[in-house]
Amino acid sequence: MATRLYTYHMKSGKTPLGDALALREGFAWGGFLFGALWAVYYRLWLAALALAAGHLVIQAAVGEGWLPLEVGATALLLLNVYAGCSGNDWRREKYERSGWVMVGLASGRDQTEADRRFLDAVFQRRPAPQMVLGS
Repeated sequence: MATRLYTYHMKSGKTPLGDALALREGFAWGGFLFGALWAVYYRLWLAALALAAGHLVIQAAVGEGWLPLEVGATALLLLNVYAGCSGNDWRREKYERSGWVMVGLASGRDQTEADRRFLDAVFQRRPAPQMVLGS
């Protein structure tokens, strides 16, 4: 399983780590598959409006015969790929505008492992060094 990277954010001025928010870096499959609906779910209003408008314009252009079907399908695919590539960044920017501050990074096979590594780094818990007895 691949290692995933997460950014950790906290509301400015808050200290309890229970309020920390983890956002995965990388491709947002929800953004790719569901586009504007995914953006609405995460309250990314401007992105939802832009994605819905993009879909409507492309579909109207194909319906009116201004674009060939293949070009329209390719444009819709590229719009969805863009949403997938940018989706998590849009979420991160939304939280930053709302006063959340990035407080760290951690990686792991899943979010649980990344959370543990993040908390270990915060509390500076490191495993005890292994003593090797020479022969």
